[in-house]
Amino acid sequence: MAYRDFTLSELVKTFNLKINQTNSLFAAFEELECSEYLKYNIKEYLAFVKGINTHEPNHKLITYSVLMEAKNRLKTQTSLFSEVNFNVDSEMGLNGICDFLVSLSAEKLISHPLINIVQSKSENLNLYLGQCIAQMLASQLFNDWENNEIKTIYGVVTNGTLWRFMKLVSQTVYIDSTAYHISYVNKILGILCSTISRTAFLIK
Repeated sequence: MAYRDFTLSELVKTFNLKINQTNSLFAAFEELECSEYLKYNIKEYLAFVKGINTHEPNHKLITYSVLMEAKNRLKTQTSLFSEVNFNVDSEMGLNGICDFLVSLSAEKLISHPLINIVQSKSENLNLYLGQCIAQMLASQLFNDWENNEIKTIYGVVTNGTLWRFMKLVSQTVYIDSTAYHISYVNKILGILCSTISRTAFLIK
């Protein structure tokens, strides 16, 4: 059993979770103007994927570009990990590879996991909710074990074009019913940067 094997229904039963689908969960978060470089990358990306339904490598590249821009815009010490083994509790199935993981630390080791990002290979992002929430549970458990004062874990499922955000507080998962298109990258950046900066402020 690993992160990718979990379905949403299995997680609810196994970890006694509550699921709360919420409209505009992050609507109050302000937009953040992206760089001209990222605007250009997104324009090229959208031109490439127009009419293409297959999962191509540059889907993940645009995800990485957005995450790196968010990281570089912050003064907070933040590390971005890609294709990283994040094995927390193999007996519970909380192990495997994370496509992307944001940690509040300057180290090259995961010490304060905050955001788990799953790269979807489908336009149906719901298929990957279980995988993402399983990784969020692992981050929550890791922080508990390390006595980190991080009470809210965030998650993202994206295929590069569409971005769906969620958060885990205790045993309740709040899922934003809105999936943001990459053309609204300023909103996506605003959500990413706000979750990081707000959490960093709270744990000072």
